[in-house]
This record gives sequence, C-alpha cells and structure tokens, in this order.
Amino acid sequence: MGTINTNKSAAKHCVIFCKHQNETPFDVLEKFIEWTEEKNIKSYIEISKMLHTTPKEANRLLHLAVLPDDRIVKRMKEVMRNG
Repeated sequence: MGTINTNKSAAKHCVIFCKHQNETPFDVLEKFIEWTEEKNIKSYIEISKMLHTTPKEANRLLHLAVLPDDRIVKRMKEVMRNG
C-alpha cells in the first residue's frame, strides 16, 4: 500500500510544479508593479514612455484595470531585465 500512496503523491507534485512554470500576464504585471515601487517610479507618464504606450493605458495597467497584451508583457520583461 505504501507504493500506491507514493505514486499519488508524486503525480500531485508533478502537476503543481508544471502549473507554476507558466507565467500569466497578470503575474508579469504584478512583478512590474513591484519593480516600479522598488525603483520609486510613481509617474504613470514615465512608465508609459518606458512601455511605449499611452499615459491612459499605463495608468490603467498600474491600477490593475486591464491586463497587458503580449506586446506590453514582452516590453515589461525587457524593462525589468535592463533595469
């Protein structure tokens, strides 16, 4: 019976591990917001210039009103990586 419990446990951990590997746009947005807070960047106009978006769209992103599209997600990752 010990092997049956071990197999169920192994499958459970495998699913949990695979589930955390994928990064959603919301995860990237949360990391970007944390990054801007660490860097003391509070101006959504400055953030809009970094992301090449309109100030209105940057403000919506910072207030979690909309999710970023793939283009903005890619740009957020580049900005965070380059500092």
